[in-house]
Amino acid sequence: MKDHHEVACHLFDIGRFDLAERELCSELKENPQRHSSMAMLAVARSNLDRTDEALESANAALAGDPQNPYCHYAHAIVLWKADRWRKAMDAMAEAQRLAPDDPDYPATLADYHAGFDEYGEAIRLCEDALRLDPNHLSALCTMAYSFVEMNRWSQARGTALQALEINADDAYAHAISGWANLGLKNHTQALDHFLQALRKIPSYQWAQEGLIEALQCHNWLYRFLVVTCFGKFRSRKAGAEPRTRSGQQSKEDHLPIWAVVLIVVWSLWAMTRFFVLEEAARDSKGMTSLDVGLFFLTVELGIFLANASRVFMFLLQFDRWAAPILKFDQKFYANVSVGVLAALPIAVLSGMILNA
Repeated sequence: MKDHHEVACHLFDIGRFDLAERELCSELKENPQRHSSMAMLAVARSNLDRTDEALESANAALAGDPQNPYCHYAHAIVLWKADRWRKAMDAMAEAQRLAPDDPDYPATLADYHAGFDEYGEAIRLCEDALRLDPNHLSALCTMAYSFVEMNRWSQARGTALQALEINADDAYAHAISGWANLGLKNHTQALDHFLQALRKIPSYQWAQEGLIEALQCHNWLYRFLVVTCFGKFRSRKAGAEPRTRSGQQSKEDHLPIWAVVLIVVWSLWAMTRFFVLEEAARDSKGMTSLDVGLFFLTVELGIFLANASRVFMFLLQFDRWAAPILKFDQKFYANVSVGVLAALPIAVLSGMILNA
């Protein structure tokens, strides 16, 4: 007799959740008390973005067998997909309590904590999972990702390499290794790992942004302006990993960057105004053409500092690796930024010549 549950498990492995749902419904018609099948049905429906039906199935499975850790696991998966993150974490913690010898539960709970930037707790849970299974791929990847977010680059690279020894084709591990190598300034190795990730998943946004960052970091001026001056990779945390994250917005350092820009622009302007210009120019009524020109040059410098990444994005449109993965809005804003940078000095010089 055909075991619909086993068939559904194989369909899960290849991502055919629609066919898995059909098999699980057939199983439940024959055996309505098989609560693990009901729990799996909830996960299948969640992956099909049918959240209400998934929650209904998960609640039915949990009500039928509240001591089954997989029912709590499925409930957590559905709650997480429904953006009820803290309840999902509580459900996964209950699954871990009921099955302390199963490494999947602490590994998944670690991934949830990482989604909330709770990297210390994520690493602790990964260590629990790895004590049960030293080759647990998900736990190694989540630990490596947490190290990356904590700027512990060497540990991140070492852990990601362990994951790649288990599965050399894992796109997530390659992407993590790429960001770790960027942190260690190994730009060529980072580039190779991002390319490996994109060969597996061409639409992988986190690896795409890493590839762009690696290509830009080959330029010393970009490294100085964006990495050295501003202290971190602006595109590192994209929230687009294959595993689900909390959906929180990435925290980019826009305010510190603009603070630096304003300080530089107005400091240069003040120095120019009071120390460089001749006494006659300072005492004259109104602003001289040189005065205006120097002011706009400081503004130009500020615009460049604020848009360094977009300026280099403009150059990447002519790179054979980066051009295919740049999005329309990235190209648009890069072209606008370069256009403004080019037009401003031309306009100022033209005005100075006409007023001379």
